[in-house]
This record gives sequence, C-alpha cells and structure tokens, in this order.
Amino acid sequence: MKRIILMRHGNAENTADDFYRSLTNFGKKEVLKNTLELNKQQIIPDLVFYSNALRTKETFNIFLETTKYKNKSTEKAELYVFFNNAEFLNNFIKPIENTISTIMFIGHNPTLSNILQVLTKQTNIYMNTASIFVLDFDVDNWANIEIETAQIYFSIN
Repeated sequence: MKRIILMRHGNAENTADDFYRSLTNFGKKEVLKNTLELNKQQIIPDLVFYSNALRTKETFNIFLETTKYKNKSTEKAELYVFFNNAEFLNNFIKPIENTISTIMFIGHNPTLSNILQVLTKQTNIYMNTASIFVLDFDVDNWANIEIETAQIYFSIN
C-alpha cells in the first residue's frame, strides 16, 4: 500500500503579494490543531514536499514542531503554481522510490482540491485551510498509481 497526505496551508493574511502572505494567528492555531489530530492517528510521512510560499513554509514549520518529524523534506516551487494532474502524477508521484510508503504535500488551492478530486473521483470535495486528507492506494509501486483509485483513509476538513 502507498499513502499520500495532502495538507493545505493555514489561513493567511490578505496582502497584495500573494507569495509572501503569512499565516494569521487563527491560521497557526488551525494548523496546530489539525497536525495534532494527524499525530493522534500516528500517520507519519516518510517524505514531505512543501511549496516555497511563506504560508506553506510556516505551515510546514508548525508540522515539524508538533510532530518532531525527522524524515526528508523538500521545498518545491512547483507546488506554488497550478499544474495539471498528469504533471502531478508524472513529476511528483511516479518517480518516488518504492522504499517510501507515505508522502505528504503541503500546498495551495485550487491545486490540492483538484488533485484530491481527481485521485478520489469525488468531485464535491474542497480543501479548507489547514485541512488534511490521507489517501490510500492499493499498490506496491508508486509508478502504478492511477487517478480515481484513492480511498480516503482519514480527513480533517
């Protein structure tokens, strides 16, 4: 089984420069609350990718502090800009080493909601700020993951 965790950044301030928007106090609290809940489920990623925008870096840092995560993490500028689902599968999922069981993506909407909808075939799902969806795939190889095959194992929305 392979597992993908999708997490949207927390609520951010409204400023003119979208890239440098910081989390609000409410956003920090919601990220902390949801990360603690993920911790209770004992779901720990082997690898985390996060957007290079300020609010996702802050979300990732709260995740780090809360979970004491010590595995590999990588900042990815591509998670800030929207890309299509084929690119997501081909660039982020399929090349992952099969020794890794669980990967986490911390990013933005509409990208994450779109990916969630395509992977689960549930078009009515929208990821709120700081929401977390844990998706399971009944495959042993990342290259075998296909759209519309994920089962939602756990969610906080």
